[in-house]
Amino acid sequence: MQIHNKLTNTRGFVSSYDDALRFRDMITPKAEEHARILTFWKKHGTAATKEAFGVSRPTLFRWQAALRKGEGRLETLRPQSTAPRSKRQRVIPQPVADLIIKERSYEKIGKEKLAVLLKEDSLGDYSPSTVGRMLADMKKQGKLQNPVRYSLSGKTGRMIERKPRTTPTPLMPPSMPPIS
Repeated sequence: MQIHNKLTNTRGFVSSYDDALRFRDMITPKAEEHARILTFWKKHGTAATKEAFGVSRPTLFRWQAALRKGEGRLETLRPQSTAPRSKRQRVIPQPVADLIIKERSYEKIGKEKLAVLLKEDSLGDYSPSTVGRMLADMKKQGKLQNPVRYSLSGKTGRMIERKPRTTPTPLMPPSMPPIS
């Protein structure tokens, strides 16, 4: 049995579907509120808008310019990301990194003991949490290796290296149908 799409030759279906998706995803309640404030501003003026909504005149002009630039599309009034464009990178001093690598090569030493060793070697007075962040950064950069875990096989008596899983374990076996 063949499956036919009822809307195959309907003119404008794809563009209206795209518009529906765009409106569903892009227009946030905040953008709708900004549009409502702009219409109130056009009708009643700056003083009434500032008193009613607490929005300054430059903000109103900025929203108006964004709406004009977006050719009247309301999704242009969405609040933009406030994350900084460039974040400060943590730089670990080379003597500190060398000491951490040397101490971690003998045994798995924790951040508290490393902080004490750094203070004793007068390389800096770092808190354990700062040392922990340094350790995490060095692991991400590949300068520190994750320790290999071993388990003892009860059957053969051999040491087996446990490798971390690349994919998470499934919650359900693949043979079971999903619960609906």
